[in-house]
Amino acid sequence: MNDARNPGAQFPDDNQENDIAAHALGATDAGERSAVEALAATDPAAAAELAAYRRLVEIMHYSAPPVTAPPALEATLRAALEGAPQVAAAVATPLPRPPAPQPVPRGRSWNWLWPAVAASAAVILLLFGLNLWQMGRIATLSAENAALQAQLTDRDALIAQRSAQLTALDQQVAAQAESLDAAQAQAVDLGALLAERTQVLAATIARAGETYDMTPAQPESAAFATVGWFDAGGVGILQASDFPPLAPDMTYQLWLIKDGQRTSGGLFTVSDTGNGTLIFSPPDTLDAFDGMGITPEPAGGSSGPTAPPVVTGSLHEG
Repeated sequence: MNDARNPGAQFPDDNQENDIAAHALGATDAGERSAVEALAATDPAAAAELAAYRRLVEIMHYSAPPVTAPPALEATLRAALEGAPQVAAAVATPLPRPPAPQPVPRGRSWNWLWPAVAASAAVILLLFGLNLWQMGRIATLSAENAALQAQLTDRDALIAQRSAQLTALDQQVAAQAESLDAAQAQAVDLGALLAERTQVLAATIARAGETYDMTPAQPESAAFATVGWFDAGGVGILQASDFPPLAPDMTYQLWLIKDGQRTSGGLFTVSDTGNGTLIFSPPDTLDAFDGMGITPEPAGGSSGPTAPPVVTGSLHEG
């Protein structure tokens, strides 16, 4: 199995490693270049080492910012070139042959390169870590934003629900207000009708052949009743005023009294204002009885009085 090496891995021959690094930088002569290329062609580890150094050289090349030449450099070079002596081609002297290149000693060290490599690697790792941290932070903020959006959506839905409920309640209140207005109008109409009928009843009783008053039977009571008797028809009309209103399971009962015996004359109720009416037909003429009384009784009436009378009246003087 081949062992791919990173820059700086040690070969059995340190000179080979130095030559590979120098070749990647372009600092080898023809002999060293041929030796390195031959080694890389036969040794996969050397080839990997050479590729790693070339990548490092490329990184270092682009890591330095470009430097712009000074503006006066071009003028200086032109002046130097124009002032150089002209050499005639006819009398040109052959240049001496340059000395043969001396081989670079094998033992040179490239230890100066490792701090730069370490610094570049540290910067790359720092940038990579910073990028990861930023990505994690962005993911966290995105999750928090999504949670806030969900909360806002839920709140908007709740507000809409509450608004719908309030609208429904407003509609119910409006409907009840309309019903109340209608009931009040009906009550006014009923009150007017009752007043009209009361007047008619009073006029009818006034035309009766006989009238009898029933006065309060209890102290500090304002209750009052009037009975009109139509002897020709054997019919009596009772009009009650200012009677205490009763519970729904109670009623008022008229009693006709003769020789201490009480006979029911009928049942009636009163309005919230204490007014009520009863038309009754006793088994005998009204003159046949001694007196009258009205008591509160359970709904449906009683066979005899079970409570003190509200009003009483005598049918015969003396």
